[in-house]
Amino acid sequence: MGAHAAEDCHKAYSALLAVSGPSAILCPQLEPNTSLDWEIQKLGRFPGELNDLNWVLQRAPMQMAMHDWKQISTDTTLPPSRDQICSICQPKLPIITDPKSGARSEKAQEAARYERSIKLQPPSYILLSRVIDEQAELRFSVNIRTMAHHACGRLVGLVHASDVPKVDISWRLVTNTLDLAKRSLRAFTLSSNTEDTAAENPPGFEKGVTLDEEQRRSLGWMIAQESEEIDPFTEEEVDEAILPAMAC
Repeated sequence: MGAHAAEDCHKAYSALLAVSGPSAILCPQLEPNTSLDWEIQKLGRFPGELNDLNWVLQRAPMQMAMHDWKQISTDTTLPPSRDQICSICQPKLPIITDPKSGARSEKAQEAARYERSIKLQPPSYILLSRVIDEQAELRFSVNIRTMAHHACGRLVGLVHASDVPKVDISWRLVTNTLDLAKRSLRAFTLSSNTEDTAAENPPGFEKGVTLDEEQRRSLGWMIAQESEEIDPFTEEEVDEAILPAMAC
């Protein structure tokens, strides 16, 4: 991560599916291209955008599924501000803080710059297409780097300023999105602290004021959470991008 890699995010696409065939059958609307340049179409904007290619994509999900998480990086240092992750994927927020009063405000010029930056962000999915010698080529591509930057950006500011947070970044491709929506989650249960060790009464209390047994056990649990020996809490962020035409 870092601003030095920002320009690469517009080009950081990986092909999920490559299709080729006679242009008259595959995509008759495309004109022959003699320069070998790809025509770029942003995907994921509306449900029926790939209706003309449904017959091509019908069997694709079964061949593309990657349900296991694939590691991108481990122990990556998370920078203190979002725009240090990537100035394109995570543009600087248009928030101005008054150093004297601490009041936060938004300047119109900075807000306009921020809105333009958001609109120019690389889309998660694109379709590359071209026709050469009556042969059409299609590449359905995903920008994993941009999605990773979005997820990391939401983690900024969630830890104490003195800590140096490390993140592990992974990705996966799931094609059975309808099944995911129907999955049943385990019931939430609230743990009891009846087995926790009770803390002593706080020394600063007024004379005659004490905590009861349950309160001292809760206080003991809270003190234990601040111990350096406590297991760390893992914060997780997921950035999802759904392409309905390739879901099953």
